[in-house]
Amino acid sequence: MEKEPVSPNGYIGLAGCLLMHKDFVGARHLYKSALDLDPKSTGALIGLGSTYSTELNYTKAAEAYELALGLNEGCPEVHWGLAIAYAGLGRSDEAGKHLDRFKKLAPDSRYIPGLEKLVRRPQGQPAAPLSEDPSQR
Repeated sequence: MEKEPVSPNGYIGLAGCLLMHKDFVGARHLYKSALDLDPKSTGALIGLGSTYSTELNYTKAAEAYELALGLNEGCPEVHWGLAIAYAGLGRSDEAGKHLDRFKKLAPDSRYIPGLEKLVRRPQGQPAAPLSEDPSQR
């Protein structure tokens, strides 16, 4: 029998694997387990937010990313996630602010064009998750 991870990073790593296999329930459980061990784990909050965004639950995604922002406002992935979540909630001004912050923190990111397209989409068009997630690199 395999040993269960006993560190936040162990849970985060396994959750990332589950996300790749579209096991969102399992991934959420593991991210929450990581947060039980370390409530200040930015990586677990980013992963949790990403999972919710992939499921189009932008309210929960924004909550997770907002907690991560409070812990590490200089983390590009937090701003990337908030731009997506706010765009999904129709909060375009806030989405645009986080897009701009992401671009400043990660000016060479290959994710900028897709994020710009998502955030700057015509009003009333539903947001969809990006095909790639920088938190899963």
